[in-house]
Amino acid sequence: MHYFIFSNKDATLYSNYQSQNTGKDEILEIYKIPYSASYSGIVSGTLLSRALVSFDLTKVSQSIVNGTIGTDARFYLNLYVCQASHQPETTSLYIYPISQSWRQGIGKRFDSIIREGGVSWIYRDYDANLQWASTGSAFINNEVIAQLWDDENQFQNSGHYTYELSDLRADVTSIVKEWLSGSYANNGFLIKRTGSQEEDSTDYGLLQFYSTDTHTIYNPKLEVAWDDSTFATGSLTQSTVSDLFVYVKQLQATYNNRDKSRFRIGSRPKYPTKSYVLANPYNVDWYLPSSSYYSIVDSQTEETFIPFDTSSTKLSCDSNGNYFDLWMNGFHPERYYRIKIKVVSGSFEQVFEMPTSFRVSR
Repeated sequence: MHYFIFSNKDATLYSNYQSQNTGKDEILEIYKIPYSASYSGIVSGTLLSRALVSFDLTKVSQSIVNGTIGTDARFYLNLYVCQASHQPETTSLYIYPISQSWRQGIGKRFDSIIREGGVSWIYRDYDANLQWASTGSAFINNEVIAQLWDDENQFQNSGHYTYELSDLRADVTSIVKEWLSGSYANNGFLIKRTGSQEEDSTDYGLLQFYSTDTHTIYNPKLEVAWDDSTFATGSLTQSTVSDLFVYVKQLQATYNNRDKSRFRIGSRPKYPTKSYVLANPYNVDWYLPSSSYYSIVDSQTEETFIPFDTSSTKLSCDSNGNYFDLWMNGFHPERYYRIKIKVVSGSFEQVFEMPTSFRVSR
């Protein structure tokens, strides 16, 4: 099962605009530009920016307590790339839990009148005259997740990029569990380059991600994923994977984004064996192997909304066949989505893409 939370605030901090607030900017930026002379009074030798993003975990915490979300849940930070330029062969991004509270503010980087109220490089709340414990935000140093962009332009470990600017999906489970347990206060994530890269003389280019205030579908999201599958086949017959047809049973044209919906998956032999009997071979109740998974794709952009995962997207089975459940509140309304099914059995692996889309409504 997958559950999505949209960010409730974010901002970019700029070392060369130390008290400027960018809380309402549509873009989050992470850059590192070296220079040899003083720039806007900054003499550290580099121009830096870092990104902050925060999520309200109240409902997640309640859902774990009441059993709606499994205790084995994993958490992924999803940021969507707007632009990446002048990147080296290997790019490292570090994600930290922020150790102090901060206020978003209503400024933008290119406002004709610079707004200082809210968070900035020096201040966590300018109006209240609250400064960071260390300029550029304060963070807990012993919680780090590195995301590496190697010479194949692919993020390794739990995140990924491609040359076509695919997106960041970083496993932040260790940080979120510290928040949920109360070990740390939930002040959000800080995303930055490594300390050594921020301090050296190399130009690492620009990374731009869409922010909370984007007018696109690419808001930052925190993804909650856990295994909610059950598998009881009863008197069903397992499908033969070498001769397989997979489809969605009674797919609705529209689903409401306030609902939790169940999708039934049917299967049968593509070419039933001919026999001289009166029984209809299509009336047999079949089921797919327990190592079968679903994925959800945006029909317009062809981007993967929910990826195949061996733990959180397993198909369930009951006496009526295979199925999976979706919470629709994490889907963008008035968009169309398609279902993919992956079947794995021994050395056999095949992905079946359902041709019909469904729409999510408000």
